[in-house]
Amino acid sequence: MPDKTPITVAYGDGVGPEIMRATLAILEAAGAKLAPEVIDVVSAARTPYRKALQQARDSRHGSNEEQEREARRGRGLASE
Repeated sequence: MPDKTPITVAYGDGVGPEIMRATLAILEAAGAKLAPEVIDVVSAARTPYRKALQQARDSRHGSNEEQEREARRGRGLASE
């Protein structure tokens, strides 16, 4: 039996890195003997489809720019 158990760790983005660091700290404090192997899932998610998905989202819900303009109008900050 190996001294440490191999595990795969995917930090991700957003709150993922914070949660993963906290989780690993808890496991270590509990005495888990782990051999983490880190994989990069963020780069893998950046595919040629990302731009197409964003365009589809924008056409359905308006782009971030359009949403910001609307929000500014609602707050009386834009003179458009």
